[in-house]
Amino acid sequence: MHYPLGKDGVKGKTRLLGLIAEKATETIRREAPEFVESGVVNDRAPYLGSVAPDARGMVQRVDIGRLLTARHQMLFGQLEEQEWPSPTSQAC
Repeated sequence: MHYPLGKDGVKGKTRLLGLIAEKATETIRREAPEFVESGVVNDRAPYLGSVAPDARGMVQRVDIGRLLTARHQMLFGQLEEQEWPSPTSQAC
């Protein structure tokens, strides 16, 4: 996914971030008006947001901007872009 860099970064600048979602079987896109607040606040998972009904149950929105803590956002924004060697190159 393209993770937005922190407030101190250049506006609109993103960095690729790979995610592993435990027990997720698919991803979908929904329009914001389809979601409603769940009424549940989880301080340990501030990235979990509002919910929307689906034919198979409830879908919970993940707030991409809240996935990383402030400290991790700072570190992630400081990482240098890195080119990885090809598996067939001599560097491997």
